Amino acid sequence: MYFLSLVYPAALNSQLPSGGVGLSCPAAAEVGEAFRLQLTLPHSLGQPVATGWNTWPDSFWQRHLLERTTWERTPQGWTQTMTLLFFEPSTVDLPALPILLSQGDTIWTPPMHWEVIASPGAEEETWRDIKALWRAPISPNPWRSFLFVGAALLALGLVVFWWLKRPKSAASPRAAVPEKPPAQLALEQIDRLTQQKLWEKSQVEAHYVALSKILRAYLEHQYRFPALESSTSEILRDARQANMPASALTALSDLLRQCDLAKFARSVPPLHYHPQALREARRFIEQSLQDTAHASE
Repeated sequence: MYFLSLVYPAALNSQLPSGGVGLSCPAAAEVGEAFRLQLTLPHSLGQPVATGWNTWPDSFWQRHLLERTTWERTPQGWTQTMTLLFFEPSTVDLPALPILLSQGDTIWTPPMHWEVIASPGAEEETWRDIKALWRAPISPNPWRSFLFVGAALLALGLVVFWWLKRPKSAASPRAAVPEKPPAQLALEQIDRLTQQKLWEKSQVEAHYVALSKILRAYLEHQYRFPALESSTSEILRDARQANMPASALTALSDLLRQCDLAKFARSVPPLHYHPQALREARRFIEQSLQDTAHASE
């Protein structure tokens, strides 16, 4: 199999150092074979924070995505890889992808195009002659078979009768444990995370991973959209569609993007910000509850 390695000119929303986005992928995708697509960003452009995968249709990811990595630093540059799988021959045309850089700029890949071809020999069929039917010889004493089947059925019936008539222990019904409201659960988790003080144990990244998970789980259960597996831009889009107030959206955006920087770009915030982020997360949850209550009145 041959691979293409192409470099496209970078499209930026502000002045950036010269460079381009590298795209490495097979010349064509084969039906039923893993298709690996790799994006490469030169070090000179800065650290990439996130890729706007939501510019591609959700149906494409649901049908074809096998795996997608985060951005990783390599000697050749920053790389991100996704593995796809196609089930039928087709032509794939997808729009350009935006890549958010740590300094706030956005770089765009060009639109992507490739062909999906059938695997060699997929249409070949092998026909074999049907063998003649084999007739089993008739037993000289058929009553023996009937007696055996009858005995087996009688034994099965006795087992079923015993099972139905066996003494049953009186089991006390379990009381249903009410689930906690999403806001209460999230606030309790923030309290536990505050007590752990992971940043004092040189675990800053783990601190923001946990905080991001708490916020995403709260959004998923409170507003009923898939936040745990979505990117930050997808979460903000869904929250806006859920009529979240602009002030809450701004606070949520700041929190999630700071978590992304700490997780993916290894950007360590100032020491005073770690407990401040927890206070802002608590304020966001309490404010969103008040806004929801006012909207329902």
